[in-house]
Amino acid sequence: MLTTHGWATPSLPQSSKPTIPVPTDAVTTLYQHHGPAEGTSDHMALTAKCGFAYRTLLGELLYAYVTCRPDIGYATITLSKFSTCPHDHHFALLKKVAECLRATKDWGIVYGKPIMRDPTLPPSNHVRAILSTELPSFPTTDSLKLVGYLDAAHANDLRNRRSTTG
Repeated sequence: MLTTHGWATPSLPQSSKPTIPVPTDAVTTLYQHHGPAEGTSDHMALTAKCGFAYRTLLGELLYAYVTCRPDIGYATITLSKFSTCPHDHHFALLKKVAECLRATKDWGIVYGKPIMRDPTLPPSNHVRAILSTELPSFPTTDSLKLVGYLDAAHANDLRNRRSTTG
């Protein structure tokens, strides 16, 4: 995506600090700007001025968000609200999200186990201990073991299942 738009190399030196896709103060200014409607000559001039089509870059960022970069989700989804009439401000912020991807392309996502408030309680009984002792007892299961449930008999109930043939 970055190579396609000619943004593979940064114009400024890279920072080792974490970057955010959209500055926090930009959220309030997003809704203050309204650009020309899509398909008008003003919109085409704006697209030519910025050097990329808004919806094209938005689609590429949505693909990156869904496949491997959940950290750009809020910025991408918020900027998608302006895809029919983007302003210069929206174009600049959308490009900033792409630049954030370039700055963090070699970073990984680290998953960790959350820390419980009271380590003496097992995870399945944590809520029960806080709320009330009158709640039904939870089954005792190993919280570190992956468990899956399947209701295969549901499809065999001909009276209650929905017909897919209409």
